Amino acid sequence: MQLKRFVGKPFLVAAGGHAIYLLLILLLHTHAGMSVIIFSFVPGIAVALAYGIRVALIHAVLLVLVENSLVLYVAGVDPFTAFISAGNLAGICALLIMSGVVGYLHDLRVHLRAALKRSTENEQKLAESEKDFRAMFNLSSEGLFLVDLETGLFIAVNKAMRDLFGYTEDAMLTLGPIDLTAADVRDNPRASYQMVREGKEVVNVETVPIRRDGTQFNALVSILPFTWRGTKVAYGSMRNVTLLKEYQEQLQKKNREILDFTNMVTHDLKNPLAGLKGVCRMMQTNAAVNADEDLRETIALGGETLDYMQALLNDLLDVSRLEAGTGKLERERVNVQDIVDKAVARITLGTRDNPPRVESDVNIEVQADPAALSKVFMNLVGNAADYMGDRPDPKITIGVSSHNGRPEFFVRDNGVGIPPENLEMIFDKFKRGDNVKTTTKGTGLGLAITKGIVEAHGGAIRVESEVGAGSTFSFTLS
Repeated sequence: MQLKRFVGKPFLVAAGGHAIYLLLILLLHTHAGMSVIIFSFVPGIAVALAYGIRVALIHAVLLVLVENSLVLYVAGVDPFTAFISAGNLAGICALLIMSGVVGYLHDLRVHLRAALKRSTENEQKLAESEKDFRAMFNLSSEGLFLVDLETGLFIAVNKAMRDLFGYTEDAMLTLGPIDLTAADVRDNPRASYQMVREGKEVVNVETVPIRRDGTQFNALVSILPFTWRGTKVAYGSMRNVTLLKEYQEQLQKKNREILDFTNMVTHDLKNPLAGLKGVCRMMQTNAAVNADEDLRETIALGGETLDYMQALLNDLLDVSRLEAGTGKLERERVNVQDIVDKAVARITLGTRDNPPRVESDVNIEVQADPAALSKVFMNLVGNAADYMGDRPDPKITIGVSSHNGRPEFFVRDNGVGIPPENLEMIFDKFKRGDNVKTTTKGTGLGLAITKGIVEAHGGAIRVESEVGAGSTFSFTLS
């Protein structure tokens, strides 16, 4: 490779220059430093430009030393004097300086070429990325758009967006989201785009857009800050949820009908049940007077069955209200410890053969419906007591911890636990554990009601359990 550099065309040009220089020296019988610069340096530029500074320096130093020394030696100067002649020194210095300049220019050209190449590659990648983005943008079945945050106008809309409104692309690019929103709800998109200008994301905001023909529809819009061709814009998506809203309204109507029916049935059954319970109490009194123990026990069993039916009716009514979303929560500032103490006192733990020991430490205030929150703790504590099994030291612990920055309440027991296959359906209606025998008759609605109450408060409930070690129910409130 190095050999090719020295036998290339630039080297031949340089050699030709030196040959002319030697010829003039022989003809004129003189020697001057300028001649070195003219006939040695100029050809050397070709070498520097072609091969870089290193080859140029080697080329210059070797040839100049050889030429000048040879010429002076031929003219009768001794070898040492010829080697250190002023012409040599001047030529070498000039060559070194000028070769350095030429080398710098060469390196600069190399760097500029590399930068230009990188710039071209980046432009190609950007073009390919934009092409891919446009392909996904246009193929999406969801309405997608870009909005200039300065002008408030669309700068790009996909086919689904154009079909949604009935405009051509050119027509839509002269409009903005505010222009396509019903007048009475335009404050919502204005607030949303202001949030995007501040660098925030807006997710699933309800709006009422207007089509070209003047009809309106319900939509959910999500918008986020986006950089498009070096400019900050809003990138958004729009979904037509008119049918979904209609289905929701139909479902709510059906739920109200179910609730009305449940209320009617509950009301119609409560009065006969109350009458039957009164009859049972009278019969128990007569049996006690007549010392008829068998009859008294039979009547007591009938009374328990009536109590169970009453509880079932109440639970069905609670579930119907929660599912229909008609149950109103009367929120107020309450101390959870007070709620827990009252809830535990209302549960007949003492009637069990081996009642569990209850420990609680929830001295914290929250915004909640006192009656609903009391029912949550009654259901969880009662459920824990029912599934203690034959534990010699049954224990229920009620406490509070932190979960995702919010207080999370828990009810933990050391009972029989819940099999893994039952965990997923533990909050379903009419589901009861079958891994332990219990004398308490439950409706299978307690945990479903508890879940409904927690979610109505904007919270969530979960359970962790290990068979043979116990279960922990945890829930949050908004």
